[in-house]
Amino acid sequence: MSAILHPIRLVMVLTENQTLVGDRDLSGPVSMAVDAEAAGVDAVMLSEHVLPGPDSGAAGETANPRDYAGPGNQPPSTAWPSSVVLLPAIARATSTLRLVAGAIIAYDLADLDHAMADVPAQLEQGFTSFCFKPAMFVDDVTEVGDLCRGLARRVDLAVGAHSRS
Repeated sequence: MSAILHPIRLVMVLTENQTLVGDRDLSGPVSMAVDAEAAGVDAVMLSEHVLPGPDSGAAGETANPRDYAGPGNQPPSTAWPSSVVLLPAIARATSTLRLVAGAIIAYDLADLDHAMADVPAQLEQGFTSFCFKPAMFVDDVTEVGDLCRGLARRVDLAVGAHSRS
């Protein structure tokens, strides 16, 4: 295994966290960004799905709210906060956090241990950014800071093990 050439970055996805904050609450994602910055996360990402397919809500509501991102589970009525409004609010509330506007093409696994098991192989392949969506791993917005700190520790351990190999 080779040493890591670039710093590893944690990127927290702020959209699609309606199990933690109301889907129309703009102050919730700003607070989550502040907590993430304090916990050492490098960036926050906002995504928008502006062209959901006609079958995006075909499967209806899911028993587990974390399954909403699966195929057919996301109704076109899902609220997407405006990046034009939210990014400046986050910029004003933070000082070092990078802001990312983008699209998610795969969704995270709800099992954190399973998701983290892939990190060493991803490091070997040259990945330097790891995105995570808090609502996939915690049930309360007050747990976001602890989640961020825990992920940072686990990635640091994986990086240390990888770079020593």
